[in-house]
Amino acid sequence: MIKSIIVDDEQFTLDEIRDTINGFNELEVVEATTNPNKALEMIKKHDIQLAFLDIEMQGISGISLAEKMIEIKPNIEVVFITAYDNYAYDAFEANAIDYVLKPIRAERLEKTIKKILKIIKTEPEIKKSTLKVRFFKKFRVFNEVESVRWRTTKDGELLAYLLENVGIPIHKEKIIDKIWTDVDLKNALIYLQSSIYRIRKLFSKYGYEDTIRYANNSYIIKDIDIDCDLWSFNKYLNKKYILSDANIYEYEKIFELYIGDYLEEDAYVWAMDMQENLKHKYLRLVTNIGAYYMEKNDFNKAIEYLEKLIKVDPFYDEGIKLLFKCHYAKKEISDLKNQFTKLENIAQEEYGAYLTEEVVNYYNTLVKK
Repeated sequence: MIKSIIVDDEQFTLDEIRDTINGFNELEVVEATTNPNKALEMIKKHDIQLAFLDIEMQGISGISLAEKMIEIKPNIEVVFITAYDNYAYDAFEANAIDYVLKPIRAERLEKTIKKILKIIKTEPEIKKSTLKVRFFKKFRVFNEVESVRWRTTKDGELLAYLLENVGIPIHKEKIIDKIWTDVDLKNALIYLQSSIYRIRKLFSKYGYEDTIRYANNSYIIKDIDIDCDLWSFNKYLNKKYILSDANIYEYEKIFELYIGDYLEEDAYVWAMDMQENLKHKYLRLVTNIGAYYMEKNDFNKAIEYLEKLIKVDPFYDEGIKLLFKCHYAKKEISDLKNQFTKLENIAQEEYGAYLTEEVVNYYNTLVKK
């Protein structure tokens, strides 16, 4: 028997929904109340799997009440009850968990109940499956079997934003300001709650429970056991390091994570600062690896790494000068000249700029020796 609860500030709506639910043998109404606080107490005491919530009640919105319920019971299914109102209708059409419109139509409510029952009954046995999350070049979430397909693009963007800020509580209005910039607050709150709901269900599907918490009007995602390129990259590069024979292999593996700029193809505005920060760490790493191999007199290996630096930033002077120095150390003056010409062309043709005076002067010093 699936236990349900109904919360609405209109008694006749409570009665209508309860009467319809009573027609389903698989469903039991544990409580039908106009009191949101009482509903929360019932959620704590009973294993309630389904909640029908009025989206606009006096004192608290259905969105806020759903957030509190999900905080107590992350896997609860939520159906919103709303008057025929454009903001709610449009929001749920684009971003539905599910909803029913007032005045209640029995056939629409029955359709909703059947849909929810099917979801609850067909939920597979959960087996933990390590998720892989990739931020470099494009945001992707997948495991060994499948890639996650987002119900809306904002679901993926929201998860990326939360994972970037892992362990940090973020106020819901700040999230809205970052993700739903051009949406009015009323609609944006609906979109946010709907996306949070689907992300929680996603994690639950792969065996991760209680991943997103809500308190003090803020959401926080835990440091969970996933394979995340961003977390691995920062784990190694957020600390001071000196490359050595003992750790060079590890740092070369970290180098390989950077297959493109951070969220490059997604082009999220809020990600720009992090993108620049990570790019600088990458350029520093490549330069350090190049210097490591140069000290080993493995100039070919050093050049191999340093040439990859050019593809990311042809104006990173420290790395460029080291690349020139490697060619000079190999006594490859013709290769040095070709490298300089190549860089000049890239700077002018792709960026409409010139190499810095520091780099040009360093090059001239080498070729005149």
